[in-house]
Amino acid sequence: MKNGSKNILFLQHSILPEDGGVPRVTDLISKELTRRGHQCFYLFYLTDNPDYSKRQKLKVSLNEPYEQFEDQVFQFVRKNNIDVFIAQHTILPHFLQLFESLKEAYPKSPILFFLHSNPDYWKIQNPTHIRLSDPGFYLHLAKNAVKAAVYPFHNPYKIRFRRVYNSVDQFVLLSNNYREQFISLYDIQDEGAKLLSIPNPLTFYPGQVEVNLSKKKNIVLIVSRLLEDHKQISLSLKVWKALQETIGNSWELFIVGQGPDEKAYKEFVKQHGLRNVHFLGKQKNVLQFYQQARIFMMSSIWEGLPMTILEAQQNGVVPVVCNNFSAARDMISDGRDGFIIENNDVTEFTGRMLTLMRDAHIRNKMAESCLETSKKYEIGRIADKWEALFQIKEVIEQ
Repeated sequence: MKNGSKNILFLQHSILPEDGGVPRVTDLISKELTRRGHQCFYLFYLTDNPDYSKRQKLKVSLNEPYEQFEDQVFQFVRKNNIDVFIAQHTILPHFLQLFESLKEAYPKSPILFFLHSNPDYWKIQNPTHIRLSDPGFYLHLAKNAVKAAVYPFHNPYKIRFRRVYNSVDQFVLLSNNYREQFISLYDIQDEGAKLLSIPNPLTFYPGQVEVNLSKKKNIVLIVSRLLEDHKQISLSLKVWKALQETIGNSWELFIVGQGPDEKAYKEFVKQHGLRNVHFLGKQKNVLQFYQQARIFMMSSIWEGLPMTILEAQQNGVVPVVCNNFSAARDMISDGRDGFIIENNDVTEFTGRMLTLMRDAHIRNKMAESCLETSKKYEIGRIADKWEALFQIKEVIEQ
């Protein structure tokens, strides 16, 4: 970096990569930034990462009074001469106040906020019938009823995100396709002057990935948290049910991940007599499944910029994805390096899957395109964009 290395503080819920997309992005980016000569530090309030040294990290409690919390944070900031603050989707009250305090105390240090989802991720979602046997289903309906009654008059998400936007120097979205939605949803008055977009990086480094299309197996892969109100795995299972009548036993469905609705999904599989469906639970080494699989399924109700699609494309696994998030068309050119399904249409989804299953020429051609597409998200290219943000205060002052 032209102006020397920076001491960077990440602020987030967890710093363990296995906990999800946000800590995984932090881990990937911080390792690349460290390789480039920067020093990375971590402030978190949930899960620790034993791979980070004790001097690099500070675990805080959000249950203590704000004054104690702030004092603890400021001591850590002074001790480590922090130059850049990176907030990874943290909008809890202590952090909202902290951003304002940091802005006042460190006016020359950029505060960067990254939103790791689509802007309206908190909106009311409609659970499907697969949850009817779950007592939690009725609690979910009750929560939705409260949201429907209260949010038009008092929406805590709108209040918090507007407050964050006013406190930080740059507000980073996952896709430029989210820009107008964010401005409209949160009533941003400066036409989004602080907004820019940076996608997530590839999870796997190039040296880790060896793709041999001829050695792949007839495996359809889902890598996901098993949470119906977000991931809507039931739709994928309905597609598999429709496919079963045509493909027989020639293909297998691997579901990697765990979550509160695993039992309901297994009951669905049993009740409908679905064959060759394997629930593999949480896996430390997910790469092995991408390397074996030929097709990737995603039927989420909402997403930001899913790293699992990037992982699939990087490994030549053709994604078939519901068009329920604006960044889908950033990631996939429909018919070239994947298929995008409109309106959660089971019939269309099934048809696209059959095309890939039956025609190896089309499938392999699309897999090759996936490999090419994934290069846009290589860690070096994404880290360049992050580094450019570290200079924002210097550019403004000039």
